[in-house]
Amino acid sequence: MKYNSKHLLIGLLLCLFIFYKVWILPYQSLPWVDETTFADTALHLNQTGRLEVSVLSGVAEPMLQYGFLYFFLVSLVFNTLGFGIGSFRLVTCLAAILFVGIWLRFYQRTHTSAPISKALVGILLLTDPFLSFTSGEGRMEWLAVALYWAGLGCFFFSKKYYWSLLFFLLALLTTPRIIVLLLPIFFFICWKVYKAPQSWVVWGIGLLFVMLGLYSWIWFAFGSYEAFWQYYASRYAINEISWRSRLGGNGYVPPQSRILIGLSICFLALQLLLLILKKVQLQLQPFHGLSILSLVIFYVVLYDFGPYSALVLGFWYLLLLVPFTNKIPFLHSLFIGLLLFHNLSYFSLKQIQILSSMAAKDPEQATLFVKKHVPTGSRVVGEPIYYYAVKQSGSDYQYTNIYGDLRITEYRQRTEWQYDYYIVTEQARWRYRDTVNYYLGQAKFEKVAVLSFQRSSWAKWIDSWNLLSTVDKEGYSATLYRRLKE
Repeated sequence: MKYNSKHLLIGLLLCLFIFYKVWILPYQSLPWVDETTFADTALHLNQTGRLEVSVLSGVAEPMLQYGFLYFFLVSLVFNTLGFGIGSFRLVTCLAAILFVGIWLRFYQRTHTSAPISKALVGILLLTDPFLSFTSGEGRMEWLAVALYWAGLGCFFFSKKYYWSLLFFLLALLTTPRIIVLLLPIFFFICWKVYKAPQSWVVWGIGLLFVMLGLYSWIWFAFGSYEAFWQYYASRYAINEISWRSRLGGNGYVPPQSRILIGLSICFLALQLLLLILKKVQLQLQPFHGLSILSLVIFYVVLYDFGPYSALVLGFWYLLLLVPFTNKIPFLHSLFIGLLLFHNLSYFSLKQIQILSSMAAKDPEQATLFVKKHVPTGSRVVGEPIYYYAVKQSGSDYQYTNIYGDLRITEYRQRTEWQYDYYIVTEQARWRYRDTVNYYLGQAKFEKVAVLSFQRSSWAKWIDSWNLLSTVDKEGYSATLYRRLKE
């Protein structure tokens, strides 16, 4: 392939975009419970070599329900860049961008007619509201999704089946939830064996390789299958989380993806109508069937509250961008134009919101606040927003009533853990009012300091539109209390 000035320009713009995404990571959103729990796990792995988490209870507990790959990569980043909100979110951000590159390569090999510009598709994906938002939240789904689509490309196009199985195994060792997307692949493999019985040896060896990889992880982390099952049963029992809250579709659609999903469904319905009227011809490809089957399994099997939708974002784009009929270029362009307008508009507004609230969401200000008023080695309680600030200041941190009973959690932290300081964010005052009032009512406190920020006129202007979430509008504004011990 020959490179010209157009390719160089696209490469330069992509580099600038990646630089911007990495630069904005610490300010994109405030720390939240899943992110900081995973950050604590990666920190433990980096310091002790064990997958454990202590921010939930104060005692290091195993964190083994996920695989090791994501935490291992984050630990390597900590070794290089140090511990912090930006370094923790970096793996997720780069994995999401890697997914876009892999998906574009997959898309390039799927079209049966003149394709939509690859650059245009890249813009659609990079400015997708859901991808843009979750790529800065610090979870492992995008790493698993990137590995899955790499395996999918090897499976369908390169015919490098062992490589595809290796990528699928690595995805499983990132998060077990990816199994909902691997079930259709297993059906495809069974179909291949049925059509070509002589291939059972090849696939048998490949699947044995995957099983050995999974067993190696179970043996290393748990010691046995019995211990593996006991861990899952005891963990969910301790946290009072039933399997019903993890399995069984709830039909949740993230607000950021509603336009994409709506347009994809409408486009599918339009194609079906034109087929019934015999206005077009069917050009169905295997990946169309895979997309629909994967979406059905995902929404039937997995209970989603937002982050897991990353697993199926690529399929929604595939169904919209790659028609399964011919002769509909105008209608197809119309749907894509609507989505492009939505993505660019939402992305632009979101970036204005982030940039206009950088002062209030500057993690350095939170860290300096804690370092100034909390002695090193103190024990602090609060919500996840101040996790990085307290840890980087050399003190220990626990959440207030994230999991478990409020009264038991507060009593244990006060009498057994003997916490010294309580950080009450402005967000917690309205979002977790009952928790704040209960903690403040169970002990005597001295107000130490207050950190507050004035919202910019740009931030107020964006919020007045009521188009974007304003849950982070207070930023790191908080009040620090010192508990008076008897």
